[in-house]
Amino acid sequence: MGNPLTRITMQDYKTDKVSVFLEAYIDADGTLILSGQDIGSAVEEYWGDSHYEYFLHEKKADKEKIPLLLVKERFTDMPDFLKWLSEKGIPGGPGWGKSDFETYLDGKADYKDTVLLWLLKERFSTMSDFMTWLNEKNIPKEFGSWV
Repeated sequence: MGNPLTRITMQDYKTDKVSVFLEAYIDADGTLILSGQDIGSAVEEYWGDSHYEYFLHEKKADKEKIPLLLVKERFTDMPDFLKWLSEKGIPGGPGWGKSDFETYLDGKADYKDTVLLWLLKERFSTMSDFMTWLNEKNIPKEFGSWV
């Protein structure tokens, strides 16, 4: 098992009209940051400029609510969750012995952000999708963008 993950690429693709890059990472203060950029002629057609950048900051206190909500959304039972952990190389795979999601996440605090980053990558295809989900869960966020 490696070190806890602190950064993950959520989107990275190019077409003849647009290049999209979106990453999620945890900064030194424990803040979750999503940072993205869209570049190309499709962006210019929409925004009037070929370069659009955007970010979302989720303060540590609010970020801490997200992993358990996503785990409960994604997994119906502990064996499925433990299998997924093993597939991702996250400590706590089959046989680890924790009986529920919350106990696992509290007991493996060093890997809680790793779980969060993987679930974000798998669950949300765009920052907009994630922001909609945060709104539905009444979790505050800071969003900004510029062209």
